[in-house]
Amino acid sequence: MIKGIERVVPILRFQLRGVEVRVHGVRQDVPPRMESITYEIEVDSDEHEARLALLHGNENSTGRYLTLWHRAVSCLNQ
Repeated sequence: MIKGIERVVPILRFQLRGVEVRVHGVRQDVPPRMESITYEIEVDSDEHEARLALLHGNENSTGRYLTLWHRAVSCLNQ
């Protein structure tokens, strides 16, 4: 996730001081799959809420783990 954010920051001309990502997943053994994934992205920035939503939306639509997350029974972002 952080790599994806680093990739789009110059494209969006987004100013930030730091990013922190916390992820928690629950795995089901039979059949093997991710039952749920919860993640929280904390961005240290003075950008407006609309710009933060743009950054988050871009990461959700092009993120590296998008396929895995959509296969999870539930995926919550905070």
